[in-house]
Amino acid sequence: MNDKYVAPKLDLEAFNCPYCGAYSNMRWYGVDTTASYEPSTRLSLKVARCSFCSQFSLWSYQEMLLPANTTAPMPNEDMPESVKELYEEARGIVNKSPRGAVALLRLALDKLCDEIDVECKQPKYNGKISDKIGILVKKGLSEQLQQAFDFVRVTGNDAVHELGLIDVQDNPEIATTLFGLLNFIVEKMITEKKKIASLYNLIPESRRDKIKERNDSVTQST
Repeated sequence: MNDKYVAPKLDLEAFNCPYCGAYSNMRWYGVDTTASYEPSTRLSLKVARCSFCSQFSLWSYQEMLLPANTTAPMPNEDMPESVKELYEEARGIVNKSPRGAVALLRLALDKLCDEIDVECKQPKYNGKISDKIGILVKKGLSEQLQQAFDFVRVTGNDAVHELGLIDVQDNPEIATTLFGLLNFIVEKMITEKKKIASLYNLIPESRRDKIKERNDSVTQST
């Protein structure tokens, strides 16, 4: 897998497969449609075969026809289900409505804040993503992640309210970037913590108890 997501594109030698998600070489084939159509109405069709999963995508000019749902990356495996549902819905419409997809990703970010910190679930913060991000910043959210959160938030707000500050409809690649940012946030906030916790639990419990005692004494002294 390539760490950087490369969206499917006509005649590109390698990109992230819309079926399996792997960054893979693509083998392109032209499709002859003269047997079914008059020469004057001949279609320009191509297929790309993924060298990883062997699935075929179908293209007409610059548009991917099959699979018809998306050119956006698949969700991080650790993405919470409530967030993933909205993410997948956004993937399903991004090719036809980048603005609609971005609006859904804004809502997905709102749900993700709730999953990351229980304080964000308080009724007074309902729908107030900026306030939720502020809670996370107060609790140590890095500047890099704060900027990722706010870019998704601001772009989503523009799409919902049609402010025109960031024109997603005319720049659909921005929508694709937001999918990557949401996955990045999940990677940093959930996946990496999960990996570290798994390693930490390899330490014998008696030694973890000693570490806890040390941490408690440091906290009390401050």
